[in-house]
Amino acid sequence: MGQHQGNGKPDTIKQVLADPQVRAELEKVADGLEKRGWHVLEDGPDPETNTPVRAFTLGLYPNFLHPEIVMVGLSHEFTSHLLTTACEKVQAGEVFQAGSEYDGFLEGFKVAFRQVHPSHYARFLPFLKRYYRTSDFPAVQMVLPDRHGLYPWDVGVQPEFSEIQRVLDEPR
Repeated sequence: MGQHQGNGKPDTIKQVLADPQVRAELEKVADGLEKRGWHVLEDGPDPETNTPVRAFTLGLYPNFLHPEIVMVGLSHEFTSHLLTTACEKVQAGEVFQAGSEYDGFLEGFKVAFRQVHPSHYARFLPFLKRYYRTSDFPAVQMVLPDRHGLYPWDVGVQPEFSEIQRVLDEPR
């Protein structure tokens, strides 16, 4: 919820839902799911690392039998554009397999997809856990290379790049 009444007490769910901004966002989510079968949501900054954004898809798994897609550590505009592109490709029938690289997202570079280990769901995908009412759903992470084409796991990549774009494929 994160909202507060000003007296240190968290708002009740009714107070949160009465907030016009919250209602507008929920309507956007419902509209996206109804019209396209998917929606892109953002959450951030990460409270532990203060990285800019955690963004993820909602609806790919039930509507297209495709894992939900998550991105971490990048700007709002960047993640929103890339995840929207990915969702449109999934809607058109493309499947992004963990462990593979794909063109068509960044000019001159491929992006990689890695399986998200379920031990990261509570921290990085809590909304999806609540939405699906389980941790039993697949998720992949879209990972971008640096400007030299190196991924966070590659030898020679700058440590700051690996810290910003944390890879979620190993147990926590």
